[in-house]
Amino acid sequence: MTGTPKLCPKCHQPMSYALQPGGKPPRTWRCLECEMPDPLTSPELKALMNGLLKHASQ
Repeated sequence: MTGTPKLCPKCHQPMSYALQPGGKPPRTWRCLECEMPDPLTSPELKALMNGLLKHASQ
């Protein structure tokens, strides 16, 4: 693998040659800028915030 990395067609940032989500082969060109989940909308964070808010209101 030589040369310049491919550019994302959506955001035009360099893409990475990486494993697919879940770590399964084969490797593919992925844009880590576009594919990153928004941490503020994760179910884990929502559960944590709900627990903290319930505890604070008691």
